[in-house]
Amino acid sequence: MTISPFVFVPATGLADTATFPNPISGAAHRAQLMTPLNQLSDYVNAIALYINVYVAMLTATTDGASGADSVGATTPPGMTGATMQALLEELKTLVDNVVLGQIPDGTITAAKVAADVATQAELDAHTSATSNPHSVTASQAGAIANSVLTAAGDIIYASDAGTPARLAKGTDGQALTLSGGLPVWGVASLWEKIAYTVLASSAAYVDFTDISTDYDLFQIVGTDLLSADALAHEFRMRFNGDTGANYDYYASSAGADAAYISLGAGSLLASTERGSQLDLLISNVSATKRKFCNGQWSSGSAGPLTLSGRWNNTADKITSIRLYPDADSLATGCEFVLLGAKL
Repeated sequence: MTISPFVFVPATGLADTATFPNPISGAAHRAQLMTPLNQLSDYVNAIALYINVYVAMLTATTDGASGADSVGATTPPGMTGATMQALLEELKTLVDNVVLGQIPDGTITAAKVAADVATQAELDAHTSATSNPHSVTASQAGAIANSVLTAAGDIIYASDAGTPARLAKGTDGQALTLSGGLPVWGVASLWEKIAYTVLASSAAYVDFTDISTDYDLFQIVGTDLLSADALAHEFRMRFNGDTGANYDYYASSAGADAAYISLGAGSLLASTERGSQLDLLISNVSATKRKFCNGQWSSGSAGPLTLSGRWNNTADKITSIRLYPDADSLATGCEFVLLGAKL
């Protein structure tokens, strides 16, 4: 609907002056004046009519259920509606689908995302199984392959950092030792070092305690034992703290002056010379048998004394040993080592 403009040119009068010649009377003059006023009134009324029509059209567009259907809109990407009503309905459908747990385009279905959760019993059975259902290799698991070991008795060791290697089994009686920092099989030693001590200052005695009853033989070696050259000393030994008269003791000197010396109760070995070295072998095979001791005591100025004796205990194995001189003290810096053997 189009409204034509009302034309009025003040310089020449009304646009349609040809229709209105110069007036010849007052009435004609009045009629000419009223004509444009009437035309202007009609024009304003026509405009009002058009305005009412447009207002009614706009009201019909924005009011009521059909209003949004009449309002056009630019369609967003992924949607198809061209009006506000169509876009609102599409949005509602998308929201409903999300709320219902559905994917709008339907490409992902419940069957595709369904999970079969393992039960605790199934997990326990899987982790305790000894089979390898997934064919996992030793290298994948960071383990050492079984193929490294080719025979019973083989041992795995590290030939370098992070490098496992095989040490073939040794032979019966061999022991594992080190060579160049790596394990090798070697000749087994009968003796084990139980204790070793060096006196930082002179002392009245030296004790070896908490000795395992697994040992069946003992060897004791002592050096630089006494500090008094001119004094005669007995060198004594007791087992398990026994101070009773439960010992037999004998010593014989070497050479033409050989003799037997009977020592006092509570001591085992004696010498009339300053000793520089003691070497003893003690049996400890059974708790029910008497424990025998044999060895030698050598001095700085005389030949060695051959020593023998026994502890007459038949109830216990040896678990402690005390060595001491009857007078003076053990010298500063003297050394003792106690070795044990298991038969």
